[in-house]
Amino acid sequence: MGTGKDITERKRAEEALKEKDKFIESMLQSSAVATFVIDSKHNVIYWNKACEDLTGIKSEDLMGANDHWKAFYDHRRPCVSDIIIDSKFDDMANLYKVYAKSVLIPDGLCAEGWYPNLGGKNRYIAFDAAPICDANGKTIAAIETLQDITERKHTEEALRHSLEETARGQRLLLALSQAAQAVQRAHTPD
Repeated sequence: MGTGKDITERKRAEEALKEKDKFIESMLQSSAVATFVIDSKHNVIYWNKACEDLTGIKSEDLMGANDHWKAFYDHRRPCVSDIIIDSKFDDMANLYKVYAKSVLIPDGLCAEGWYPNLGGKNRYIAFDAAPICDANGKTIAAIETLQDITERKHTEEALRHSLEETARGQRLLLALSQAAQAVQRAHTPD
């Protein structure tokens, strides 16, 4: 009698675990944020629909392979998640012009930059990557998210340009005002 109960409880636990796995898979696939995961050998173990849409590369073309760099670069080089797996944080300065440690995730990294022809478009991408650790704290995988912030970058550039034009206009007005005052002083009898 006790053995049957143990098996039933184990079956329920296994079913609950399968349901939880399905939920997590569905949650990641439903995310609007492009996400991929690599294992400790740099092989892609997850590439969601948003990542497919952003990069133009299907999940089945990358699963189990370690050439995810092809989505972003024309030559082999590490992505941010690769740097996390290898714990080569000092490489960030050589690989990315704009980068930082994550404010929210210990050992997480952020980078951003322009990527020509990413999914057929010139895009400004923000990358965030973090380690996935086992119960002992050992890094067993890394998750990386990508956000296309091209429109925001264009807006920032337009704002910067507008501010520069405004400052230039203010300098011109000041110069004209000073010139007008000088002319007025020159034509005003003492």
